[in-house]
Amino acid sequence: MTKNDYSAAIALMQLWAPASLALFQLQYPAHTSKLRQAEFDDFWQDCREKLRLPGHPEFRFQKQANLSDADFVSGYVFYLLALKNKEDKETYQTYMQQAISHKSVHALQALMHGLIIQESTSKEKYYELLSQAVLTIENVVKHHGTAGYLLLAKGYFRLAMIASECDDEARARSSAVFIFVLKALYLARFAEADSSAEIHNAFFGRGLSKGAPFDFERIDDMIDKCRDLLGDSLPRPMQEFIRTQAKHTYEQHRRSIEHSSPRVTATPVN
Repeated sequence: MTKNDYSAAIALMQLWAPASLALFQLQYPAHTSKLRQAEFDDFWQDCREKLRLPGHPEFRFQKQANLSDADFVSGYVFYLLALKNKEDKETYQTYMQQAISHKSVHALQALMHGLIIQESTSKEKYYELLSQAVLTIENVVKHHGTAGYLLLAKGYFRLAMIASECDDEARARSSAVFIFVLKALYLARFAEADSSAEIHNAFFGRGLSKGAPFDFERIDDMIDKCRDLLGDSLPRPMQEFIRTQAKHTYEQHRRSIEHSSPRVTATPVN
């Protein structure tokens, strides 16, 4: 497919159901990069605006600053396809992998939820499996702002809880992991002013507590809870250092967003 074919391709794909568009990309991966060209931006925006949340036809997904509509639409549709094929483990895994490759926050949420409710009897093996999932999430969260960082905090929080239930050596790991929980929560706090669309999309407009490691609506309350749990194991000066480090990390990330998307207007970090 050359640029001369783009208009005809768009006209054809406009007739397809979202699932057909996703399966086309799965079957013909060589064309995926071409569908990311600027000429297809309006097409993908139209696809996003037509997406519906099952059972809530009034809900509308919003444009995210650091995720293309092409990836958002493809990831969400592959996630829905995975849910429809849960009985077929191989097909389910294929669609989930595709959803995650398109940076789908909903697929990452499902991955984390599945691991949390299917805890292994072997704590050490489960810890390693969950660690791998958290690393997968860590590579994607920057595309989802506060929603992504809260998911990361949730993963680290679960790791800390598992470590606290193991042997003495693993329990010593728990406090160290809580440092990552705290940093992820600070990242979520610093990103919050720039993450309205990301929060809206990830939690379907139902509020932050749906994806948080603690049942709070305010991130500051989550941070206070985490600091209380750390107690004397992490002195306050070190906690403030983690806050400063998180602020620096987020500012670096925000600059990279501004460089790649000059239309994004960032809010000062406090």
